[in-house]
Amino acid sequence: MLHGFLILLIVGLSVSAVTPGARVSTTSGTLNGFTNGTVKTFLGVPYGLPPVGDLRWRHAVPVNVSGTEVNATKFGPGCGQLVVAGIPWSGALSPSDESEDCLSLNIWAPRDGNHLPILVFAPGGGYQIGTSSSASYDGHHIAKTGRAIFVSLNYRLNIFGFPSTTPIPSEIDQNVGITDSRLAVEWVAKNIAQFGGDPSRIIIAGQSAGAHLFNTHVYAYEKNPIAAGQILASGAIGLVSTAPADGVFWNNISDILGCGNTTNVSQVSRTAWFKYPHILFPFIQVACMRNASFDDVKSTALKINAYFNPSADGSIIFTNDTYLARAANGSFAHIPALLTSTNNEGSLFVEPYSSVYPNGTTADVASDAIVCPGG
Repeated sequence: MLHGFLILLIVGLSVSAVTPGARVSTTSGTLNGFTNGTVKTFLGVPYGLPPVGDLRWRHAVPVNVSGTEVNATKFGPGCGQLVVAGIPWSGALSPSDESEDCLSLNIWAPRDGNHLPILVFAPGGGYQIGTSSSASYDGHHIAKTGRAIFVSLNYRLNIFGFPSTTPIPSEIDQNVGITDSRLAVEWVAKNIAQFGGDPSRIIIAGQSAGAHLFNTHVYAYEKNPIAAGQILASGAIGLVSTAPADGVFWNNISDILGCGNTTNVSQVSRTAWFKYPHILFPFIQVACMRNASFDDVKSTALKINAYFNPSADGSIIFTNDTYLARAANGSFAHIPALLTSTNNEGSLFVEPYSSVYPNGTTADVASDAIVCPGG
């Protein structure tokens, strides 16, 4: 067990003097954060342009606004959440403030650090919920040791991060939640020296879905993982099915919103046809869905209990069978890995799923799934 690491994550902020004055120049602008004791803190730092409008369901575009003044004293909003039906605690993991404009990261750095390692952390939540602003992921205590810099990040979730459509070449990008996290790691590599970090000592880490997300990096970016190591808590390849998308949930939501579906052109609403008369189907469906409001897309997904995961696209995400084959033949980035588990995490699933395993084995089944991410 990685007890020390996990304890540091869950302990709240200690009481110490918080003062302004932390100021660092980056590719995202000049960040104005604050100092809390011996730790410099920068919150809500944008690493990607807002993925809205034509950038919805596109790979994130890096921010490059050097010299612009940025208020980095509070967390940015969380990405759109789909609270999991039937799991009462999932709402507690969601942020109070959420938005489609959510591509931000947070940095806790020792005040006088130099050439330090960096822990880049992706939160969990089953790819449906989760945010870097959770108190469980506060990096202050790790940075306070003076031995490391802690960075946490937001990445797009559910339908916004993993639309899971059948292929629509050139019109929509799949698995953008994964490439969001890659862009965040690239941002760290470019900028972390300004905070006293050593970009050759980046460790990617995550919990549950966040661990699965970063474990995909060693396959998707085999030749250039950027990271020097990985820490996977309660998750790894195999945690979720990554079969090719069938587009069912996407098409159901699109139908309800009047945008039709990719299997039946006749189901495109007359409104969509009149609004985009110059666009051919299925591209009209994507244009219509991009025009739908954030709240409408989210509420429709919630209404039909839609669930979106990474899906095999052959470049960023692969099928689980392909992962097994590549693991067997060594086709992945060979960086050190520490697989561990979050203590008693399986207990979260006992109440929601107690009826599925009526013989008192629920905790055992949940623990097997969560505690043994390597299979």
